[in-house]
Amino acid sequence: MLETGETSQTDNSNPEPEGRPCACGCGTIVRRKFAPGHDQRFVSNLAKAVAEGNMDRKTALAAARKLSPALEKKVRSAVNHQ
Repeated sequence: MLETGETSQTDNSNPEPEGRPCACGCGTIVRRKFAPGHDQRFVSNLAKAVAEGNMDRKTALAAARKLSPALEKKVRSAVNHQ
């Protein structure tokens, strides 16, 4: 039994937000890294930034690698085909 002033482990009066912002930068709250399809949006945004000269290739690849090796591979392919 709880004494006065104690809270239980299941106290949900101030719950933490469920999830985190999508890694593509759209602001959608997700439980995983991306909202459905937004991993490709992330890849496209990085490839576009490189093509327009707003980001160098090395920085784009590092940003993708931070999330996963598979994304790095997709960014590398997208940047090479522009």
